[in-house]
Amino acid sequence: MTFAKLEPKLAPGTQPFVQLRKAGAVYVDKTAYVYELALNEFPQFLMRPPHLGKSTLLATIEELFRHGVKPYDNHPSLFTGLAIEHLWHDIGHYLVLHLDFNELNSDCTTASAFERHLMNYVTSFCREHKIELAKKLVAEPQRFRELFSAMLELVPNRSLVLLIDNCDVPLLYHGANEQELVICRLLMRGIFSVIKRHSNKFRCVVVTGETSFRKLDLDAAGNSFTDLSFEKGFAACCGYTRAELKQYFVPQLRAAAAFRVDCAHEVVSAEQVEALLDELEEGYEGFAFAPDAPQLKVYSHEAVQRFLGAAMT
Repeated sequence: MTFAKLEPKLAPGTQPFVQLRKAGAVYVDKTAYVYELALNEFPQFLMRPPHLGKSTLLATIEELFRHGVKPYDNHPSLFTGLAIEHLWHDIGHYLVLHLDFNELNSDCTTASAFERHLMNYVTSFCREHKIELAKKLVAEPQRFRELFSAMLELVPNRSLVLLIDNCDVPLLYHGANEQELVICRLLMRGIFSVIKRHSNKFRCVVVTGETSFRKLDLDAAGNSFTDLSFEKGFAACCGYTRAELKQYFVPQLRAAAAFRVDCAHEVVSAEQVEALLDELEEGYEGFAFAPDAPQLKVYSHEAVQRFLGAAMT
């Protein structure tokens, strides 16, 4: 068995949940964490380094709130066989506003350009969901927080799910210019203050970033958020633990171990697989978000893919 035959099952770690499931690619079941995040009605923040799968996590939450765990539109549920299938009983279909700040900022040379992209995105969202914003506000929006606040005033209570991915990217991207950084920070504080002021409109709010919540410097606007970044219960919500690798990557691990010891993958022993995983731990540092629980140390999808590819070549 060659790595080339196994690689298609190792879809990129940034691939959305829906595409992963439809492609039959390896999906490490993180829906028990999704369930805990979705239960909470208070705003939540999660810091994780790049390539650990936080975007896939948010995409899973989006699918859950948009379609639930039952079959819909004449095709099976994408949650069949996953932990959340028998946990989730909410049948409501929510408005889901999913903002990826990395994508929205991708071709912006200024913080003001990023704000305009935000306004255009939310205006399109309102149009799609028939949320009738005042014509003057649509034609001549002044600030994103005004547009965002106006939209929230029009939606029913507890009807909106807000997912913000890579919230710190604009701050990092424009941070070299002090004036642009000030604009970005005011924009971020405005967004978070609107979330706090209109908390009754949200069913769920999850925000992710690559830097700590404290470094966002949101002042009082961030007081309503719970930072889950180093909560033991969420330490393995992104990335793969050693136990998960042994559960979900059996063919890949056995093939790589067989290549290393020059034998058929059918006769690879558990000890040889453990030795291969020891090599992974030695070669890749991994991330520990609960230092007192080493079993929850996680590795990125890219690190695992690189390691397996190198082990079989």
